[in-house]
Amino acid sequence: MIKYSKILNKTFFSYLSRYKNQLIYLSNNEKLHESLDIDNVTYILIDDLECVNYRKLSILSNIKKTIVFVNDIFDKQIFNSKIQNEFLNFLDINYESAFNAIIFNQTDFINKSFLTKISSLKDKISFEIVEDSLLYIGQSGTSGYATATKGYITDFILRGKNVNWSPLIFDDSKNDPTYYVDAIAEGAIDNHIENPNLTIFHSTPDLWGKFIKEYDNQNIVGYTVWESTLLPPHWIDYINLLEEVWVPSSFNKEVFINVSFLPRINNMPSPGFEPGLQP
Repeated sequence: MIKYSKILNKTFFSYLSRYKNQLIYLSNNEKLHESLDIDNVTYILIDDLECVNYRKLSILSNIKKTIVFVNDIFDKQIFNSKIQNEFLNFLDINYESAFNAIIFNQTDFINKSFLTKISSLKDKISFEIVEDSLLYIGQSGTSGYATATKGYITDFILRGKNVNWSPLIFDDSKNDPTYYVDAIAEGAIDNHIENPNLTIFHSTPDLWGKFIKEYDNQNIVGYTVWESTLLPPHWIDYINLLEEVWVPSSFNKEVFINVSFLPRINNMPSPGFEPGLQP
């Protein structure tokens, strides 16, 4: 545990890159505070001290960035003590972890209302799969498909799955590195896995023919969604190329089965993370 009241800006993140499992008390030094940009850290607002626990810290350790714990309304000493104790307890169990954290114990953090709240971090499993390593091909950005992709990837990672995300780029929208779901998912980009147990095509089915040619001889699942009772006719041939298709609701499952598709149709509900907020 270190206090950085006199540290030089240029050495700050150089230090963090060399040393792991550090808990740092951030001073009121404005220049130092300004150096904490979103490329280096993820901010988490501590709105409930009871949520600072092993499970939530396990989630945050997957972000692979330095975490800044921002005080919402609590007494500084109580805030410092709680973060310190829980952080050290976590590292005592996960001694091989690589987790750096910064304590910002002031309650006057700018734009505090736009930060991800620790109470909003989801820690319940939505559904289970047996495969341990996954290649996930899905959209990046802010569309509905992209948001769902990042949610599933994060959910898998939090359950201990090894995930390699191959992002599909269809527009100029960007992920939000300040939102913990996006930050965790981005950590899986280009995470090379030699022989993944499962490959997931998360897109509209008209793209699956192209993907199948590229990822032949792999265990493949397609994931898609449709809001109507009538599916686009040109989807049918592509859907029938796969042995299994996932959909996010029982309504979708019924619609797909009623068209008598060849593959097995499974309902895989959305993980249901609380949406991130944009300032």
